[in-house]
Amino acid sequence: GGRGPSGAEAPDLYTKESPVLRVGALPTPTSSRNWLIHFYSPSSPKSQGIAKTWTKLARLLPESVKVGAVNCDKKPAVCKQASELGALPVGLWVRGQFIALDKRQLTAKKIKQLVLKHLR
Repeated sequence: GGRGPSGAEAPDLYTKESPVLRVGALPTPTSSRNWLIHFYSPSSPKSQGIAKTWTKLARLLPESVKVGAVNCDKKPAVCKQASELGALPVGLWVRGQFIALDKRQLTAKKIKQLVLKHLR
């Protein structure tokens, strides 16, 4: 892979090998899928911490939940929409309906419990 000029941008938090999916838009209300999405900026230390949790969650959660991420540096419009919903830095969509997560409890264990509760 070719690299741009050094220091031009922070390395992405989610590599191609990551189990976390790249998301290009918010889930639609008619979606039948369940999504857990992290909206991030690669240079933010807070985002870096959440990225570790998200990678763990992508392996812990059942197949019915897609774990994704949106790079706000590359998709500012999507992150603006998320911000208006109250989905920053993270949001859960169950069958297209947005559910706010408790921002103080962003551990893999807590989020997994919450997601599974909503899937029942």
